[in-house]
Amino acid sequence: MKQIIGIAILTTLGWSCDLSTIENVAVPGDIPPDLKISLERTACKGSCPVYKLTVFADGLTNFDGKQDTKTIGIMRTKTDKKEIVDLIEAFNEADYFSLPDIFDRDSGGCGNWATDLPSVITSVRKDKKEKEIDHYYGCRGDGKAAEEPLKRLSALESKIDQIAGTKRWVGE
Repeated sequence: MKQIIGIAILTTLGWSCDLSTIENVAVPGDIPPDLKISLERTACKGSCPVYKLTVFADGLTNFDGKQDTKTIGIMRTKTDKKEIVDLIEAFNEADYFSLPDIFDRDSGGCGNWATDLPSVITSVRKDKKEKEIDHYYGCRGDGKAAEEPLKRLSALESKIDQIAGTKRWVGE
């Protein structure tokens, strides 16, 4: 008898729910199952935070602080699915797969450059495609044509840090 009452209550509740008020949210189908995003900041001559950040399709996020960070060692957290979709959109906005693989003094397009600065290495694996970009921060571009890709890449690097919340482990 208790089972019949329970089924009746559940059925009534199910019929009374207004599903039209549920907002569109990112579902796992919006995120490629092979997604892996990483950002690594390298050492400089001086005091620069050195760490590697990796975000996976399921939201698992690893931070590995190596030097000049508030947290040394590995920290794990979960990144929200909506934020992962935002990261995918940021890679698309940067037109990441069309950017050169390397921005440094010898790659051409740097023109003006400085020494003793860190590099940022970003990578993405998505829909069975992979790409890695090594961005030496001493590369300042060589006129407007080279500056635009550098601006897009720098904005993406900042967005990855922002969405993953690396400030909590790196410090101010």
